[in-house]
Amino acid sequence: MEIANASMYDGSTGCAEAMLMAHRITKRRKALLSAGCIRIREVARTVARLAGDEIMTLAPDVTAAEI
Repeated sequence: MEIANASMYDGSTGCAEAMLMAHRITKRRKALLSAGCIRIREVARTVARLAGDEIMTLAPDVTAAEI
């Protein structure tokens, strides 16, 4: 990433800003978030609704191997 914004207060606002930045760069209107990130997802959903974007959720894979 060429520029990092250090003014984000927490993960949820950082996620919402990343979603908006990805939209500006890719022109895509859909974002995929894990259903396990409840607080982050709610903030991102609010921002997406105001921006006219769509949030899709995917259930976390509990069988995936840890990294």
